[in-house]
Amino acid sequence: MRILVLIAVIPIIFILKYIYGKDKNSEPRELLKKIFWFGVLTVIPVFILEVSLDNFFSTDNYSNYITLFLSVFFGVALIEEFFKWIVVRYFCYNNKEFDEKYDAIVYTTFSSLGFACLENLLFVLFYGAGTGVLRAFCAVPGHACYGIIMGYYLGRAKNSNIIKDNNENKYLFLSILMPTILHTLYDFFIFTHNLWFYLLWFIYIIVLFSISISIVKNESNNNKFLINKVRYCRNCGKECNTNYCTYCGNKNL
Repeated sequence: MRILVLIAVIPIIFILKYIYGKDKNSEPRELLKKIFWFGVLTVIPVFILEVSLDNFFSTDNYSNYITLFLSVFFGVALIEEFFKWIVVRYFCYNNKEFDEKYDAIVYTTFSSLGFACLENLLFVLFYGAGTGVLRAFCAVPGHACYGIIMGYYLGRAKNSNIIKDNNENKYLFLSILMPTILHTLYDFFIFTHNLWFYLLWFIYIIVLFSISISIVKNESNNNKFLINKVRYCRNCGKECNTNYCTYCGNKNL
């Protein structure tokens, strides 16, 4: 039992440490714990809704790909991504700690992997260590990727809210839509039970993981404070709204 729990939890911890470590101005751990545990709790309403809608949005019809895609979109992906999103929207979006673009990626990844942690634990306990090892390299990183994409757009929504450029609602919408589409594609390729779609799935996850890692690195290295006023470097006095000065290289801003 203990080994199975470790197999289920270790990939979650590894990814969270990576995302957290990329944040040069780390978020309060108490806030991150709250997001994570509420992410865990979202499994409950997600399970209830998915079971309740199972007959209406059935994924058992493999002959009609359009029906299958829509069933996965509305019956699985949208439900899961919405509840992950609502945790961050409620606890973080208006929180004073949300003052940098990269913060959004940290929050959404913690929420996503909170959900994935309990889901993964249940899968491993029911289906064994082999399932846990497989999911450590596909399903768990997949949930992290959806969270990263969600955070990418949520950070832009927050920035739009601050600078009042009328794009906030667009980015909020995209912060749910894009991870839902990506999640749908992941499940759709598997649920078709078709060899060619399995090959597409394999290519897809490589591309998805690569793009997500690239976003994390780029957003971390070019992180910006979400403020509506100009900031200046304490060292050289030049205008600088990032975590480090591009003129003198000072990182203590």
